[in-house]
Amino acid sequence: MNATQNKLIPREYVRVDNPEHPFTLVGPEMLLSDKKNLIALFEPSAEELKSKTKLMTRLIGARIAYPAITNMVLLLDPKNTIGFKQEVASDYFDHIIEHRELRNLEQLFKVKKNLNILAEHKDEQRNIFDFQAKKQMLNLKYLENNDFKYKKVKLFSQNVEKPSFHNYITGQDEIPRSNIFEYNQEAIIGIKNLQKSKSDLVELMPFFEFTLRSQFKVDRGIPYYGNQQNKILNINERPSNRFDPLKPVRMISLYGWQLSNFDSEEELKETVKRKR
Repeated sequence: MNATQNKLIPREYVRVDNPEHPFTLVGPEMLLSDKKNLIALFEPSAEELKSKTKLMTRLIGARIAYPAITNMVLLLDPKNTIGFKQEVASDYFDHIIEHRELRNLEQLFKVKKNLNILAEHKDEQRNIFDFQAKKQMLNLKYLENNDFKYKKVKLFSQNVEKPSFHNYITGQDEIPRSNIFEYNQEAIIGIKNLQKSKSDLVELMPFFEFTLRSQFKVDRGIPYYGNQQNKILNINERPSNRFDPLKPVRMISLYGWQLSNFDSEEELKETVKRKR
C-alpha cells in the first residue's frame, strides 16, 4: 500500500500493518479497528491478480483464523485487470472497494453482519479448532517419541498415484504438482525434505494449500471443512520456525496432516494402519 493510499485511511482507527497470526501463513495487508469492529484489508499481489486460487486461499485462511465479525475487504485498483470475475470474489469477500473509497471506511464499520450467519461461522470455527487441537496433540506426541532417524525421505512405494481432487475455488478437478500422493485409496501421503536454508513454513506451503483447495468450501463467507481424509506428512526433520517454534506444527495440524518419518513400504503400511 503506497503513501497516497495510506493518507486516505482515517487516523482515528487502530491499525496494524502486515499482522502476524498464530494460525495464518500470509494474512491481510492491514487490520483496522474502531474498537468495536474489525476490518481486514486485502490488496492482491501481481500473482494473485492472475490466480484466483492464490488470492482465495489467503482469504480462506483468514476466514478460519480471524474472529467471525471481521469484515474481509478486497482493495482493487480499477487500472488492474483480474484473472477472475469480480462477482466470484464477492462470494468470498464481504466488500470490494477501490482505493478512493478508503476515506469512507466508517461506512463499512457501520455494516452489521447477519446474526444467523455470524453464529454459524463461529460454530464452524469451533469445529475446525477442535479438530486442530486433536491433531496437534497427536503430532506433539509423535515429536516427543520419535527422533526422525531418516534424514532424507523419498517415494519408495509403487502403490501410489497422484490424487485427483475438486478445487472448490475454481470449480475444476486438479492434480497436485507437489509430492502429494494417494496410497492404496487409504490415505494421502505428502513427502518433503526440509532444507535448513529455507523457512519450513514456506516449504510446507504446498501441503497447506492442498487442504485449502481440496477440503475447504466457502459459503456466505463461512469456511466449511469437509472430507477430513487421512493425510500423512513424511518429512526428514522436526519442523520449526525461528520466532514461533511451534507454528509449523500448529499449521500442519490445522490442515489435517499427521507427522511421520519413515523409509520403507512396511513402515508406510504400519503408519497408515496406526493413524486411521
